[in-house]
Amino acid sequence: MKIALFYLAAMCLILSSCSCPDPEENGGTNPNKVLLLKVDYLTQQFESGFEFTFSQPTNSFTVTSNYVAPGDFGSIELKYEELNAPLFAGTIIWSGTGAQSFPELSNMLPASSFARTGTEDLIYPQAGFEEILNLGTPAPDFDPIWASVQDIQLVRQYLQSNTNESVKFYAYFPSVGGGDPSLAEWIIIIKN
Repeated sequence: MKIALFYLAAMCLILSSCSCPDPEENGGTNPNKVLLLKVDYLTQQFESGFEFTFSQPTNSFTVTSNYVAPGDFGSIELKYEELNAPLFAGTIIWSGTGAQSFPELSNMLPASSFARTGTEDLIYPQAGFEEILNLGTPAPDFDPIWASVQDIQLVRQYLQSNTNESVKFYAYFPSVGGGDPSLAEWIIIIKN
């Protein structure tokens, strides 16, 4: 009997010392999600978005870039570094026009698919903004770009569930070398 109690106590001690996932991590029972939004570069109008869902949680969120400068043809890929998962990819063409290749344009939801708060308050991410891959241009004024998406209900949910993460921005120019800046877009990436 004493041996059985000893083993029971040992098992309880071992089980209590196990590291189990925190149910509050990643917004409670919500899976690990990332929201990608596209905003017109010149007009700052929200155009479309896509929500990624990942089965594996992470304790941090880093977006890395793989930029191939366009001699004639170049490209950009943005990845969720901790999961080695693509978030955005597109071609860049010198004196031509590249295109977004990931996520596929047919999978992007139009701006009209995203519910808005209907309020006039303006909120900012507590951790601020982070520009991904600035190629030597002056830092942009994020305020008008952010104003076009900050009242989206899903954006507000993401900001509330992850106050420690900055909102990431990338200026995607599919055309360079005399290209048309009206084809450029801001890519905004937010982690829940």
